[in-house]
Amino acid sequence: MSRLAKSEITVPAIAASSSVERCIALLDTAARGENVATAMFEAVVMIQRGREDRVTDGSIDPEQRGMLLMASVRAQTGAATHLPTDYDRASLNIGMWAMAYQITMWAESLDKTSRRNSDDVLDFHDGARVLQNELENIVLREKIAERARSRLARNLPSHVPVYSV
Repeated sequence: MSRLAKSEITVPAIAASSSVERCIALLDTAARGENVATAMFEAVVMIQRGREDRVTDGSIDPEQRGMLLMASVRAQTGAATHLPTDYDRASLNIGMWAMAYQITMWAESLDKTSRRNSDDVLDFHDGARVLQNELENIVLREKIAERARSRLARNLPSHVPVYSV
């Protein structure tokens, strides 16, 4: 948006800009170690949606791309530190690599993306989806464990094991 005067800012540009700001906030939350799985899950979903919605909302600009990529590196560092130890770090690295390419494609024209190797585009999409699914599974395990701990604290019977997450 830095290239446009205020009067030239379009509705799609505003939508893309608010999505970028929200993604950066989520990634920075993960980088700080706060609700890492939830924040990263939401960011991955928004990034994929942003890339897919370029037809109507337009692409992000290079400055936004750079800010998102830097935030994703910070988030990856936070995730490597704060996600459960049983989560495979190689899987995190692959997912973050795919997410970086999703960000890159969000910033490019549809024409440029169409010239990419279609298998590469599918791999980037699928890699980001795997990360999204794995993060959602971590979130679900955390919710189950929290409910089980809550029941134990209230001395309610439970047949669900309390996991250390």
